[in-house]
Amino acid sequence: MSGITEVSLNPVANCFNGIQHHLYSAHEKICGLCSTDSKVYAFLILGRVLQAAALVSLAASAVFTFLVGPVALVGLVPAIAMGLLGTYVAGNPQELNEIVQMARPFVPGQPIGLVNGGSNCWLNSSLQMLAHVPAFERRMRQIPRLVQFLDSYRAARTNYYKVSPDIDTHQIRQVLHRETGGVIDQGHVQEDAAQVFEWLFQGPNGLYQFEHLLNGAPANPRREPMIQVDIERGVPIPTFENLLSGFFDHRTDIGQRQQLFFPRAPDDLLIQFKRFYRDRDGTQGKVSENIETPERFQLPSRFVRSGENAAYQCDAFLLHYGASQDGGHYVSYIKVGTTWWYCSDSRVYEVSDKHAQTAMKQSYIMHYAKVS
Repeated sequence: MSGITEVSLNPVANCFNGIQHHLYSAHEKICGLCSTDSKVYAFLILGRVLQAAALVSLAASAVFTFLVGPVALVGLVPAIAMGLLGTYVAGNPQELNEIVQMARPFVPGQPIGLVNGGSNCWLNSSLQMLAHVPAFERRMRQIPRLVQFLDSYRAARTNYYKVSPDIDTHQIRQVLHRETGGVIDQGHVQEDAAQVFEWLFQGPNGLYQFEHLLNGAPANPRREPMIQVDIERGVPIPTFENLLSGFFDHRTDIGQRQQLFFPRAPDDLLIQFKRFYRDRDGTQGKVSENIETPERFQLPSRFVRSGENAAYQCDAFLLHYGASQDGGHYVSYIKVGTTWWYCSDSRVYEVSDKHAQTAMKQSYIMHYAKVS
């Protein structure tokens, strides 16, 4: 990974980026009121229109063939081509919208695409979240290799790069391999994204220090890297609120009541739903059911010693596609201002609130910022 702090572009490239940006701004004033879902629907309508036009052309060719002879059959070629194009457009509106989104000029403030050097999607999605949460960025700046990443990320954003040409996240993987004593593989094996946060916020760097009661009696305070919520298998998935309550107040395996409390409402909540499991016989899998995860919620005051009843808003989450942690694919969703961005390695594009809220039901790790 390059240790640059700024990317130098020649004047022509800077001029081109500026023109792109102004054209995009003008385009957004005209078309920006359309949601992502509306644009996908527009592709579907376009496909149907092309199919209808193809049918009309075929019918016209048939009539002219009857009237003027076989030479009119030449008209079948564009009609068939139009029909095939319409069928493709109508059948793939989401994919076409992604292509259009990827072709759009850089939007100031948008996330930067990260190249995947091989099974590093778990790391790329984690870094996207870390880079966009100020409290997390401050912790990252205590680690030299991560400072280089943040500076390169900022430089790429300053210079309107949609994908950074100077960031090699595989080198960050090597750092994680060394720092975790080889727990994280240095090669091209899929890993659990939660390990990034556990490493970054371990021990004295833990995000949270909870007051701790065991059977009602004070116990040693607990430092935790995040709020790691267990999900019981084989039963209906509880509500988000009940899952969160189970973290703060639950029975241990030996029947003790364990209660945890924030001294005061924190500015950031980092929550992990522990979807992956590995049984003693080696069987592994994932709890893939939807969880009705709210974009905004109130942290109950009973879990906060100060009695504060704080509100939180989700501005970043990542999820995993696949059946187990050893495979599949990780992506992240990042909210910048009022816009949600989908980040899948080097592919970054805007999505609608509805799209993000639907994806949130499959979330694995979420960040909530305190809003009141």
